[in-house]
Amino acid sequence: KGLAAKDQFTTMWNEISNYFKDYDEHLVFEGMNEVRWNSTAGQAYTAEDYNILNTFNSAFVDTVRATGGNNADRLLLLPGADTDMTSTCSSSYVVPDDDMVAVSIHYYIPQQWCIATKGTSWGYADTWGTDAEIQKVYNDFNNMKSYFVDKGIPVIIGEYGVLTSDSKDKEDIALYLKTVASA
Repeated sequence: KGLAAKDQFTTMWNEISNYFKDYDEHLVFEGMNEVRWNSTAGQAYTAEDYNILNTFNSAFVDTVRATGGNNADRLLLLPGADTDMTSTCSSSYVVPDDDMVAVSIHYYIPQQWCIATKGTSWGYADTWGTDAEIQKVYNDFNNMKSYFVDKGIPVIIGEYGVLTSDSKDKEDIALYLKTVASA
């Protein structure tokens, strides 16, 4: 668990990278997905979580680059802190110094609207779209832009959406999806 898995992690990425090193630029690697170690979903990312993530992201870049071939300048995706926008836009999150990396973020904010189902203990919303809610999306994306894009670090929003399995307002779902895509 945690840093104890670093050798296994680098061995795995060394094998994957060597296998695919001759593939062209259409292949992109992402080191991990939605990772956390000491905190659980819904809790703040801890200092130790950031340390482990930063260590693994750096090891990922170094390992892939060392295999040569097209991996020397292949685009690499680095997961944000639990790929959460708020946790990733933090001075505790460190992007390795490399010209061909991008940060991977998922956007499910607010969670009570996007991923909660009726009866969820931490809250549920079946509507979305007030002026304040729309402005929050733009504020979040502007913050992300300041943290990364303005510094020359691309960001990929790899996931966003709203669960549609219960009675959430369909027009509000469409508005949310359009708002996130346009932001």
